[in-house]
Amino acid sequence: MIQQQFDHSYPPVTQSAWEKLLAFIPLLEQAAPVGQWKEGSELIAGVYVMPDVNYEPIIHEFIRTAYASGVITQVDWMNWPEQTELLQIGDETLLQQLGLNLLRDLLTAILRQDRFVDGWLLAKLTDGTVLRILRALRYNVLHPLITDRETTRIYFADRLQRDFPELFLRLIHLLDAFGISYTLLPAAEDIWCRDYMPVQVKSDKFVRFRYTTDQSALIPESIRSKTVSSDLRLDGGNIVKGPDRVALTDRVFDDNDDRPRQRIVEELQELFETRSIIVVPQLPYEEFGHIDGMLRFLDANTVLVSDFKQAGYPNNFLSEFDQSLTRAGLKQVKFPYQEIRRKNHEGVDSAAGCYINYLQVGQQVVFPVFEAFPTENAAARSILEAYFNIQPLECTQLANEGGVLNCVSWNIYAD
Repeated sequence: MIQQQFDHSYPPVTQSAWEKLLAFIPLLEQAAPVGQWKEGSELIAGVYVMPDVNYEPIIHEFIRTAYASGVITQVDWMNWPEQTELLQIGDETLLQQLGLNLLRDLLTAILRQDRFVDGWLLAKLTDGTVLRILRALRYNVLHPLITDRETTRIYFADRLQRDFPELFLRLIHLLDAFGISYTLLPAAEDIWCRDYMPVQVKSDKFVRFRYTTDQSALIPESIRSKTVSSDLRLDGGNIVKGPDRVALTDRVFDDNDDRPRQRIVEELQELFETRSIIVVPQLPYEEFGHIDGMLRFLDANTVLVSDFKQAGYPNNFLSEFDQSLTRAGLKQVKFPYQEIRRKNHEGVDSAAGCYINYLQVGQQVVFPVFEAFPTENAAARSILEAYFNIQPLECTQLANEGGVLNCVSWNIYAD
């Protein structure tokens, strides 16, 4: 499968702009004439007018709307050989999996190229390519991946209440203040339910990945019929979702070294119904290789990123991590990060200082603070309150077990 290497940003598109552009779908579905070639002619002896395309007024309006909407990107279409194969995709389900940004690039390439190749847009209108792209865009606009922002319900392993009773009471008090109810998962093996519970893709689809032990009995009855299983070994803590893309670390390749990397990516593309799979290098020295201590999506094109430079990580890792996000066309907002390099009784490093591992349900965020880092506590609050409704929770004791609030929670969208 072709992977587009994004090296440009994607301006946000308002809902109103999407509606105006997608309103052309039923008009193009009518199969009415969209344009025709006008023959060349000789104006005077030796002076000729070249053949040209006369588009119908509706197509001129479509072009104006596309440019005015902000959908057009800065993709370097002249140096993008993969577009040829992508434009030949006739299966609309596969087109939907390209994701919003890649579909925007394809539409941009068609409209830009028409300025240099007469009749290119006419050909892509006539063979249905433009219509298929618009339908795929509509699908992605109306059916994005379920992200933390869309979630409405939260679960915890019952062991969290038993093993950390004081923290649990404080956490539930904050959730009550937000008006968020919770459910306990009974007889859970450990507190890290993020890792072994199924990952929600759409409102009616969850994926259960292979875990070290079988925790399928914990899946709520109402969700079991919506859950598909994968034999990929992948912890939920190594999955972070945006509206049309999924990010994870290259630990997924180490944990599934029985198959080629490209095959792993293709399986993930199919399971998450998106072509935009972003793989970043795993954090050096971190035992589990999870991404939920590294970044979180703020919107489709912006990620909150732990500032590992503060903690003195090597330049080669910092550069590779930064480049992986830049290639994906993501803007970065640096977020406080610190470390206490101290292991607990089980030999697991403390997660104190990992502020990005916060709990989110909709617009409500409970973020961890740590007694050792008062300056970073304030900095984290300052950044988060620009995006969410927030409440802090002291989490040093929990963090000393190797994880923080995202690790011990499982949030989903449910009607």
